[in-house]
Amino acid sequence: TAANAWWSNPLVSVGAGGISMNTSGTIYNAPASVTTTGAITADVNGVTFVTAPGVSLETNVAAHQISVNNHDFIWIETRMSHIDGSGSSSGIFIRDSAFVTVENSFLANYPGFGSAGQVRLINNRALLFRNMIIANNQSSSGINVYADGADSHHLWFDQVRVFNNGSGLFFRGNSPGVIRDMLVTRSIFQNNASFGISADQGIQNSLFMNVLTANNGGDGLDLRGTILSSGNTVMNLVSVNNGGGGLLPGDNSQFINLGFSDNSTDDVLAPVGTGNIYSGVLYSGQASLVPDDRDGRCTAVGAGSGMANDGDCSPEGPSDHTVISAFDLSDQFRGPNGSPAAYNIGLAWFMLANQYMGFGRSLLIPLSYPDNSHRGQCDGTALTGCDRYDWQLVNTAPSPGFRNALSCAGMTPAVTHTFTTGSYTFLRNSYEIATDAKWDLPMCMGDESCLFTPNLGAYQGHGGIVDSGCADLSADPTFGDVDFREMNTNGVP
Repeated sequence: TAANAWWSNPLVSVGAGGISMNTSGTIYNAPASVTTTGAITADVNGVTFVTAPGVSLETNVAAHQISVNNHDFIWIETRMSHIDGSGSSSGIFIRDSAFVTVENSFLANYPGFGSAGQVRLINNRALLFRNMIIANNQSSSGINVYADGADSHHLWFDQVRVFNNGSGLFFRGNSPGVIRDMLVTRSIFQNNASFGISADQGIQNSLFMNVLTANNGGDGLDLRGTILSSGNTVMNLVSVNNGGGGLLPGDNSQFINLGFSDNSTDDVLAPVGTGNIYSGVLYSGQASLVPDDRDGRCTAVGAGSGMANDGDCSPEGPSDHTVISAFDLSDQFRGPNGSPAAYNIGLAWFMLANQYMGFGRSLLIPLSYPDNSHRGQCDGTALTGCDRYDWQLVNTAPSPGFRNALSCAGMTPAVTHTFTTGSYTFLRNSYEIATDAKWDLPMCMGDESCLFTPNLGAYQGHGGIVDSGCADLSADPTFGDVDFREMNTNGVP
């Protein structure tokens, strides 16, 4: 049939001078690639900014490229980069706003200032970030979330890739402001100069699920900070080959199905923190000639912490996790491409073959993965370059490993996570399918179709969605009817 417009919103073109988006209900559109000399600001509620397919914005101005300040119901889809990385601007700046969606968006080279980040978020609520790349901030964070005297809460980061920045995702409270009720799902934080994910002054009642942190120069996931985080749930985390610890857990939280290997310090680094519960599987250790590296590599305070003070990650108190050790990380992922290029700020940061890839540091004559030389950002240091890392799991990986590490969701204990607004009980090893009519939160909470997630980390297979080999639930007293599906291919050659 002939193409027809399904909307009546006015369309306004955005050119090199930027624009004030000041008419509610309007779609502001960049129809052609352009070097901008001005900012794009949302000055009323209910506006949209999009770049047309194949279109990119570039700039070297000092102002934030896109700014939303105290406005709600905003939609952003964009592809943009800073030309030379100078100045102190963020790519996207959102403050004191709500119900903002940033989707299908790609940012590179925005310098931020201090630790401000390419995406800078202050005192917001109910924001969604989905299918994004934030690449190559040489000095500060990819994403920075502040609570500056007021709470930042109910932000959801889904299918976000943050790589080759000074640090990955940074949460920072500022009393009385609290970071709380965050969701981080199906996301990858790799090859940042410092940490992958970190919380300073605490993060509360937040859920991390199907996340990978790898090759960062510092810790993989740090929930400790200057004030211990609490009330958090971490599920299906992979944290490998980081220059610090794999996980720094905070306290009074639950950690379910964890995959670690080849982190520089301990896989779980918990010299403080009590009231934690570990459950499911905990992969720790590495195929090393050093005997103490072949079993679990954890530091914990022992009594009351959920983990024994034996250096081997053994359960303590209510924890019931199973430690699996001495497997070889080198045959788990497709890993580095093996053809690093010299660092250039104009590198095609978004030209990646699949949604599990990102750029990072490697020697120009690369060593076998994993190695210390694969950690941190590529930045032009002599004898180093930028390589593509592919975090899909290979179908030839021996067992035990991260692929097919988890059992069918209907056969596992339920999980209850408490946000400050209420508690939710859901199934392990599953994710609500986005196309069902009830899609709200990502957890499989019953009476719906759910994707069985057999792997640790972000990659759960590829291709189409098919019926799962897992038995469906029918009239379950907690979850009612659940139809389990799965990806039709799990693993790559």
